[in-house]
Amino acid sequence: MKIVHEIVQTAPHLPFKYYLHDESTRVEVAPHWHQGVEVNMLIEGMPLKFVTDGVTHEYVPGDVWVVNSRAVHSASGFDNGGWREFGFIVDADFMAENYPDLPSVELRLHGAVAAASYRKLLRHMQSMMELVDATADPAIRLVVLGHFFAILGILFSDYKHGKVAVAVNDNAGLVDTMMGAIMQRYAEPITGRSLAEEFHVSLTTVNNQFNDAIQMPISRYIRLVRLLNARKMLLGTDQPVNYVASACGFSGDKTLTRNFKQWKGVTPSVYRARYARFHEKDTNRC
Repeated sequence: MKIVHEIVQTAPHLPFKYYLHDESTRVEVAPHWHQGVEVNMLIEGMPLKFVTDGVTHEYVPGDVWVVNSRAVHSASGFDNGGWREFGFIVDADFMAENYPDLPSVELRLHGAVAAASYRKLLRHMQSMMELVDATADPAIRLVVLGHFFAILGILFSDYKHGKVAVAVNDNAGLVDTMMGAIMQRYAEPITGRSLAEEFHVSLTTVNNQFNDAIQMPISRYIRLVRLLNARKMLLGTDQPVNYVASACGFSGDKTLTRNFKQWKGVTPSVYRARYARFHEKDTNRC
């Protein structure tokens, strides 16, 4: 199953979108982001590789993990992995209204931990998954909402961490629009400065907004998006490194190699030789 983002379902009167993957084929979710907090659970199947802001985690059945707002993430797994995975994305407006301090905190949970709160969290996720498709029934919808609020309560009580405060006038709309432009145009020779000029703001303002929203300047975000897509192309195609570099926005194979080695500790060729055998070949572009 190759998709560009989670295939989510919506239900009336619920403050989240949800998905339930039940696949015997491979999982391949391209790098993407969204405004809402995402909570995931792997129910069964082989290990699933999940990359969040350039950091790779491997999840196994029984793992629950969180993706924070605007974090770039992707997923991949072996052929015939027998995956069953459930997750939901909290509505961003709902979170802004009910937890206005969200921009100043982040949730840190990357799989199972030995804690009573985690066991409770896992039980609520399992119960929510079993009932979420039946929420047309008002009584069942209330039960699902109970599990949903219990999950958020556990996460924000036990897995919340503060961010470094930065005195910036928040402009989430600017950040979201520019992030969307980068995700669509990373193959072009865009820079933080060129995008700032395009959006009629100063580069200092752009960097302040990006640092406040996702804790990195815009140049680092552009580099990360390009590297994530280069990694996907290295593992999923037989295209040479110089082609990958050009297709993913790098000025040449030397620039890609230097940045990739800083990121993963090895060159693109070495990385492909080590890991490409675990991925299905694909002729599509990044």
